[in-house]
Amino acid sequence: MSGVKKNLFLGIDIGASAVKIVLLEKEKSGRIRIVHALCESYEQTGDAAGLGQAAAVSVILKKFLRKEKDLRTIRTGIAIAGQSAFVRMVKVPATASQKLRQIVLYETQQQVPFPIKDVVWDFQIYGRDKNNLSVLLAAVKKELILSVTAVARTCGLEVEFVDVSNLSLYNCLQYFYRDLSQTLVLDLGAKTTNIVVINGGKVWTRSLPIGGEDITEALSRALSVERAEAEQIKKDHGKAVLLYFGQKSTVDTQEQKIAMAITGVLTDMTNEIVKTLNFYKSQHSFEMNFQKVLITGGVSKIENIDKFFENSLAIPTEKVDYFNFLHFRSSVEVNVNEFVGPAIGLALRGQGRSLMNLNLLPPEELQYKSIKRKIPFLIGSAGAILLFLFMLLGFVNHERQLNENYLRVLETIAGRFDRDKETFSRNQIELARLRNRIGAITPILSGKREPVTVLEKIGAAMPESVWVNELSIVESERRVRISGSAETIRDIEVFQQRLSASEGIQDVAVAKVGKEGDNLVSFSLTVQLRPGQG
Repeated sequence: MSGVKKNLFLGIDIGASAVKIVLLEKEKSGRIRIVHALCESYEQTGDAAGLGQAAAVSVILKKFLRKEKDLRTIRTGIAIAGQSAFVRMVKVPATASQKLRQIVLYETQQQVPFPIKDVVWDFQIYGRDKNNLSVLLAAVKKELILSVTAVARTCGLEVEFVDVSNLSLYNCLQYFYRDLSQTLVLDLGAKTTNIVVINGGKVWTRSLPIGGEDITEALSRALSVERAEAEQIKKDHGKAVLLYFGQKSTVDTQEQKIAMAITGVLTDMTNEIVKTLNFYKSQHSFEMNFQKVLITGGVSKIENIDKFFENSLAIPTEKVDYFNFLHFRSSVEVNVNEFVGPAIGLALRGQGRSLMNLNLLPPEELQYKSIKRKIPFLIGSAGAILLFLFMLLGFVNHERQLNENYLRVLETIAGRFDRDKETFSRNQIELARLRNRIGAITPILSGKREPVTVLEKIGAAMPESVWVNELSIVESERRVRISGSAETIRDIEVFQQRLSASEGIQDVAVAKVGKEGDNLVSFSLTVQLRPGQG
């Protein structure tokens, strides 16, 4: 692929035992379509940031990219497992908004059990009342982030952001469901169960160390079989979970043992969920009145599990069917439906369809990406300056040669009529006039440096998060028009203030501000130069 396809985005959710990949395409009509969806398990041999996971993930990604060679330069978002991140809600006084980052940094240092230099953190304001700002804080060990981005880089992927799986799942669900204001989300994974509480627009999340592997272990013990066989029994006979639920049987059948083993783990899971919700209620002055429970993840494939939680929690419960909300290619494997929620959330965020936009890329990575985005402008600016200087040099040399030739002609004529005093005098006068003309041209040539000076002042005033797409100089009006893009409106204001403070600039006016793709803000500025200054 010759360049980055902006209508495609790749979401990669790296879980504790599987990698989930979704490629979304934004069609010309604006419709979102699933192009690829994949869920591939791996055996982890080490901690979450260890070499075992990195090697396994690298193998899966390279295998996927070998089949899809056009995706080598695809824009990519990555999610890490919820249990590897610290996600907290904090309250900040609304009057302290000017020092928000310092306050959140202090909160991070208090909450995270690692030195602040060893973590990557970010935050987002997601609500406010009269006195306080509601801030969502996320932090992850830097070594884990570096491990993940290193794997992506070896595969040739351009990572735009790193997110937490739980928050990516929220971005996915908020895109599909109109009303999530009182919703409990249960993401039932292999090793963990991720809880996402959506209460009046506020989001709270926790990860519980219980999941599908606990069901497999319970079946292995109850039936005295190996783990592999127990895993297959879970998939084939999981629907028995409600067959004997709440009933006693005098016959010790195989299905009875399966149902009791699965129900026992799900009951423990329910108890942990209730404890977690009670903790949430004790920490926040919110009334919990859930209207529905949404369940997803690999364990949600168990038939009747939605009915189990509906009976246990006394709340209407439904399984999330992602492929029911999106169009997809006929080649997409629909059996990965329950696994790909967070990966879809990542890809939707890449298409500009998200509410939570935390980015856990290390600051040095973000700075590198910012510089990389400005390289085309810097190259273009340097080329324009060199071209201008080359043209100016050519003009000066041409004028100088013309004048030198003219002088030689006049001197020849003056020598030829040396004996004619009157003619010689006239030639001397002409020579003096020509020299005066050369003297008049010299300041004009010196003034041609003004555009270069203007470009230097614009470059010096431009913040890193602002780049210029078009620049024109109207010399007759002593006016410069600038068009470009910025990450935020605040960046445009800083650019305007710096330009206004530059020597030789009389006024800077914002001609236009608007939105464009990739969460950028377009703008146009008009710069009025002072008379006779650069």
